[in-house]
Amino acid sequence: MNNTYLIQFSSENCPSCFMLEQEAHKAVKKFENLTFVNFQDEATINAYKDKFNLHKLPALLLIQDNELLGILYGSQPEEILVSWLNAKLKGESK
Repeated sequence: MNNTYLIQFSSENCPSCFMLEQEAHKAVKKFENLTFVNFQDEATINAYKDKFNLHKLPALLLIQDNELLGILYGSQPEEILVSWLNAKLKGESK
């Protein structure tokens, strides 16, 4: 069972959020057991804002077995996302 998630919190009207979503989809494909989820609704974002101290969008959270491994803010190219994910997941890419 997959317990590793890359979660994006974003806004519908945010160009950086859209770009990050596209790059995140490509980066996730390089990892065997990583699921990507994108939340854009305000209620969900507000529910997690305090829990994870989110202070701007877009934000990516990497969670494995209910443990926060890292938060990344702002739009990033695929290569940077893959490097960040490899570092946080300790090289678990395909």
